[in-house]
Amino acid sequence: MLLAWVTVLLGAAHINQKPVITLVSGLANSDTSFADAIGGGIDFRIVSIVNWRLQGDLIQTRVFATSNPINLLTSTQSNFRGSTGVVLRF
Repeated sequence: MLLAWVTVLLGAAHINQKPVITLVSGLANSDTSFADAIGGGIDFRIVSIVNWRLQGDLIQTRVFATSNPINLLTSTQSNFRGSTGVVLRF
């Protein structure tokens, strides 16, 4: 048996950058922006209570984006998160 799913997570991301040297405190910077994670996965049944899972997500944030629409499209930080493992169902 094969089980597949899709997930969509929406929220906010916050970053707070502070310099290591306290003498340059003017370099501190922070931002909060929209964030999303879109992905899905597949479970493969091995035996009745044991499945093998493959899943992946594309995680995106838009911190330090400018109000310019062209820069907003190019200032997205994208990362892929993947995982696999055994799932026990009782």
